[in-house]
Amino acid sequence: MDSETQEFDNVMLTAVSLYNMILAQGFKPSDYFRDMGKSEIYLYAKSEEWPLFSAVISSFFHDPESSALVTAWLSDIDVSVSFTKRSWFGEVAFSSFSDASLSPGTTLVMLSSSDADFIAACHERGLRVMTFRKFSTSAFCYHYLCKPILEKLREVPDIHIVCCDLPVFPEQELPYLSDNERWIRSNSIHYRDVRKKLNNGAELSQCFRGFEGFPYNDAESVLALLATPPSSVGADGALHFHDYKSTYVNIRDGHRVNPVEAVDPKRTLFMFGGCRVMGFGSPDDKTPSALLQGLFNDHSIRVNVQDYAYLLNNRHRYVGGILRGMPLQPGDILLLGYNVNLFEFNRFKIPYSHIDLRNLFQRPHNYGEVLFDDQHFTENGNQAIAYAIHAGLSESGLLEDVGCENDRAEFARLKQQSASTDDDKLPYGRPFRDYLGSLRRQRLRIGSIVMNCNPFTKGHRYLIDYASSQVDHLYVFAVEEDKSDFKFVDRFRLISEGTKDLQNVTVIPSGQFIISSLTFNDYFGKSDLQDQTIDPSGDVELFAKFIAPQLDISVRFAGEEPLDRITEQYNQTMARILPEYGIEFREIKRKEQGGGVISASRVRKLLETKDWDGIAELVPPTTLSFLQNEWQKPETVLS
Repeated sequence: MDSETQEFDNVMLTAVSLYNMILAQGFKPSDYFRDMGKSEIYLYAKSEEWPLFSAVISSFFHDPESSALVTAWLSDIDVSVSFTKRSWFGEVAFSSFSDASLSPGTTLVMLSSSDADFIAACHERGLRVMTFRKFSTSAFCYHYLCKPILEKLREVPDIHIVCCDLPVFPEQELPYLSDNERWIRSNSIHYRDVRKKLNNGAELSQCFRGFEGFPYNDAESVLALLATPPSSVGADGALHFHDYKSTYVNIRDGHRVNPVEAVDPKRTLFMFGGCRVMGFGSPDDKTPSALLQGLFNDHSIRVNVQDYAYLLNNRHRYVGGILRGMPLQPGDILLLGYNVNLFEFNRFKIPYSHIDLRNLFQRPHNYGEVLFDDQHFTENGNQAIAYAIHAGLSESGLLEDVGCENDRAEFARLKQQSASTDDDKLPYGRPFRDYLGSLRRQRLRIGSIVMNCNPFTKGHRYLIDYASSQVDHLYVFAVEEDKSDFKFVDRFRLISEGTKDLQNVTVIPSGQFIISSLTFNDYFGKSDLQDQTIDPSGDVELFAKFIAPQLDISVRFAGEEPLDRITEQYNQTMARILPEYGIEFREIKRKEQGGGVISASRVRKLLETKDWDGIAELVPPTTLSFLQNEWQKPETVLS
């Protein structure tokens, strides 16, 4: 047997084993197809493979409800004369596939190994083919997730399903990862290994890397955070935690304690998922559920957040029992916090909202360190997830209207009483509010400078050196709009690497609200507007009125602009408007080299001839290395 055949046989055996497992757990094909809306099914299998699929075949014909769905049994041979095979399947029409009369659009389930020629023949006849591999995985998802949800929807029709895809480990190349993330990836750090080493007496520094914002610096605390509360399976088939008490992790009445209490709740949000939804590795008050409850309270949203997450560890067979046991009421929200196969939800017409957070932690971002191992989130990560879920629920309308009409007037009244940064009082609505929230999480102070850095030069470094020497802390806002020759991800990286030795400098993205196409679109077409008079006051006022207060910025720096008329007008506008909001504006004389100011445009011009000696005089070593080693790659070639 060649390796390709062996691999294929292993795939099919795995699929058969998967199907046999759900059969043992009570799976019925009749429920599956009827919930899919199918009233008749045709089955097909190769005669020589009947022994392999005997249990699968029997599942259709030993259940009267399932056999009633089967219109005909098809094979590669005519088995209608075979008493032996008929005794397997009972009274059902048999025929060979070639002789069968099938209408276009008919569903045919292929209970055998895949056969490209056979599938092609089916497609020629307009048939819908479900291969056994697809059928087994779909049936698995249906039995453990879709069916319990459908049953719950029939029991309580007015609940709302939210599918939330959680963040994945950053996928960028190593230069874009933080030091902590590089260490996790290169050492394959997982909490089980950390816990085992600490229990065996290893030093914390040998198996767990601390970082800024992680306050637990002793083995005892880390072990307490990584403890696994005991659980068992009840008579209802659901997984149940036992009551558990510790410094950081507490379980009561079968669920993790949420110490943040809801304020006069009108409905409940049930957070369901595995260890990451449960906030494994974080204390009770820093889990996604607790942090989300805090956000709801801050915004006068009268929803009670309940933590129904478990340490599932791929124990899918318990999911149905957990879902069936949830005390859901009309108007409640069920948030499924793991990567659900939405195709299956669509197949069974399950109504849902979708929040996709898979790329939330792709860098650059300003959340800090978000992972403590290859899968699990830090408190910073949980906070970012809570903000994102809150925003997703708000955008879907579920926080204002969750099926309880009488609460609308009360919700509107509470909204009027909320903080001055509510969406109806802000330009650009909720996205801008969320951006302000991300700035509040920085909790840093005092100075700022906005830079495009296309690319980062010694001139930019000079401006940052001067500005950072004048303040306690300096924020460098990297223009995020991707309308420059160098991509934002590369510009952000060059600024970060070129200033990493400055302890009082923080580089963060500008978002959509500082020098962007939304607030100052003229900036990105300035080469054609040099003889025009522009008005960037909207961008400057937005910064002064809303953004600067979030970080207590009291001074904004900018380099003087002797060459660019558009940037010069922008500086003039800042000098006029910022003092009106109590913010000092300081213009810094530009650094010169070779008889002229250092500018990114000079560097781009030299790149055209690859004058590396000339470029080296204008850019720091980190930028020079990038240009020499990565600039010529297709994804970074200048336009």
